[in-house]
This record gives sequence, C-alpha cells and structure tokens, in this order.
Amino acid sequence: MNDQELYEQLVSVMEDLPFLVVEARRQRGLSQEQASIQMNVPQSTLSRLQHEPKIDMQMSTVLKILRWLAGPQGERDDANGR
Repeated sequence: MNDQELYEQLVSVMEDLPFLVVEARRQRGLSQEQASIQMNVPQSTLSRLQHEPKIDMQMSTVLKILRWLAGPQGERDDANGR
C-alpha cells in the first residue's frame, strides 16, 4: 500500500467513525455509557459523535476511540499516552 492509499483509508475510517462505534457497541452489547467508560471519554462525546458526526474532537479523544475499536490489543496505557 502506498502513502496515498494509506491516507485515503485513514480518511475513510475517520468518516465512518460514528458508524464504527455504534456497530462495535452493539456487537459488544454495550450502552454509550458503558463504552465511554471503557474508552475513558465522556458519554456526551459519544452521543455527539453519533448524532452530530461532523463534530470536531481532540486527537487524544479520537485515538482513545480508535484504540477501543481495535479491541484489547489496541488498548494502551493512557497515563503514558501510548
């Protein structure tokens, strides 16, 4: 995969993030509140993401959500930012 394809794939994931989160929550049988606790992000952020998909979020929040989507292997020690 070349750089252009990688960036296009990244854009696609970011655009699909609201759908990906909702689907992952449903598959895991979690409420927004339960998922937000696991992600360590406010429940209101997940609600806004689901209902206002064009919201701006901090990169640290996006990374927490992506790590949660990746599952246990994607989780990192947030205290160290890694």
